This record gives sequence, structure tokens and C-alpha cells, in this order.
Amino acid sequence: MIWCLQQAFPSTARISDPQGGCVIWIDLGAAYDSVKLFQLALLSGISITPGYIFSATNKYRSCIRLSYGLPWDEKIEQAIKTLGGLVHLAKK
Repeated sequence: MIWCLQQAFPSTARISDPQGGCVIWIDLGAAYDSVKLFQLALLSGISITPGYIFSATNKYRSCIRLSYGLPWDEKIEQAIKTLGGLVHLAKK
């Protein structure tokens, strides 16, 4: 999954490498708004979580959290590619 994210997202995105659990954090960088990406993703049938909801002080607006737990398949791979394409539309 991380390889697919690295291919689909801008090279400036920082992608976590979890050693357990079932979430990946992606910091898109200050030029991007995770709330805008959340809205665009939702319109495409993709569920992500904007990072700011994990902060009481409105931090992490450039971050998203992806949950995973289903077996890898082509549908998930296509959703990641679609999400990567939407990132460019989420610039501030």
C-alpha cells in the first residue's frame, strides 16, 4: 500500500510507515488543505479523515489519515490513484 501511495501522491508528501495498527498518516504539506481533499474524496466515494479533527488547536490541516484493514485488491488500488489525482485539486 505504501508503494502505491508513493506513486500516486506528490513526491513532497510524507507518508508514515506504521509498524502496527491499521492507519497511515500522510502529511501533504502546507500548500494543501485536507478538508478540501476530504470533500473531494467523499464526492468520489472515497473515505479519508482530515487530520485537523485529531487536534484541539486546529493543527494538522495538511494531514490525512487513511484506515486500512481489508485485503488488497484492484478497487483499493484504484481508489488510491484517484485520491492521488484529487490531491492537486486540494491546494489552498
